[in-house]
Amino acid sequence: MAQITFQYLGTIQINKNETYTASQFATLFAGADVFILKSKTAVNVSINKTPPTEIKKNDFTFYDGITALSYVFDRDCLIAIGKLR
Repeated sequence: MAQITFQYLGTIQINKNETYTASQFATLFAGADVFILKSKTAVNVSINKTPPTEIKKNDFTFYDGITALSYVFDRDCLIAIGKLR
């Protein structure tokens, strides 16, 4: 079975109630396709204005960096940006 590894590209400070897009992440970090919540507590995130979903520390959230995915977080937090190999 092939092993999947996370290649760390950088960290972003997320501000509460600001909108972030997958294309912004991809512009900042070439080839990025995943982010991981690195804050101590869970955060609720709305994706494309859907009802918020809870993500917990070290949860992976995948995106392709091309589609118009938008994210709004309910609190300040840190996310690590990277790509899976």
